[in-house]
Amino acid sequence: MVMYQLNRPGKDYTNLYGALRQYDYIRDNSLNSVWFISTMWTAAQVYDHLRHYLDITDRIVITQLRTGEHQGWANRDIWTWVNSRI
Repeated sequence: MVMYQLNRPGKDYTNLYGALRQYDYIRDNSLNSVWFISTMWTAAQVYDHLRHYLDITDRIVITQLRTGEHQGWANRDIWTWVNSRI
């Protein structure tokens, strides 16, 4: 899961969104800055891939969801997608 806060007004983040779309992903429209991604890469590898598209003032967190160790309120299709990939 990738969560971010983009802090540079006026910056073009098109390349960041394009990089995120390279992964198998799903998004919940009510969680604007969260992407649920599926990859064989580690969180560190995903960070190394995405950090080039960020501004120094931006923030990003990449974490791995594990079976039985995630919970939340999201659309059912999000949980179906997540649970089928962990």
